[in-house]
Amino acid sequence: MYPLYAVEYLNILEFVRTQLPEGRREELLRFHEEWPLRCPFRDDSLPGCIIYPVRPLVCRTYGVLGPEEIEEAVRRFGGGMPAGWIETFRRWEGSLVCPRVRVLEPEKLPSYMEGRIHYGYMTLLEKLNERVWLPQEDRREEFRRISRRERVIRWTWGGFNALVCSSDGWFREEFPRYWKASRLVR
Repeated sequence: MYPLYAVEYLNILEFVRTQLPEGRREELLRFHEEWPLRCPFRDDSLPGCIIYPVRPLVCRTYGVLGPEEIEEAVRRFGGGMPAGWIETFRRWEGSLVCPRVRVLEPEKLPSYMEGRIHYGYMTLLEKLNERVWLPQEDRREEFRRISRRERVIRWTWGGFNALVCSSDGWFREEFPRYWKASRLVR
């Protein structure tokens, strides 16, 4: 999943809590997977995104690449890049395709593909994430104690649910194990 701004999570959370059926709502509020291979808001039985009215900025501006465009990006911009970066690019681009999103300005695809394959967007998001705090003071203190970090470095939907939306009991009892197993620690 792409990192998002905290306000985007709050909008999504409100939508999930008030607009989705109970079963789906509970499933999403329990979602703690950091790097799913597929967006948790996709539903193939519907015309795509179940949070479409409050979808994050990345989904509003995201240039969906098909298999041909992904391979074209690798050919054009992958030279000299670490193999792991190339495979991550293929996996992310191939797994987050949303059937409701279409490329409206294909002339922007080359700069988008180059930024993604060279981690330019991730670098910018890392800098922006340095300014994001947990909204609950008590959880900020507990987060600092467990993680030995001042703030969240990268927000994901699963991480946001674990840190912000989980029950106090879950947070006290399970968060230390969750943190230890998290890919964000590395």
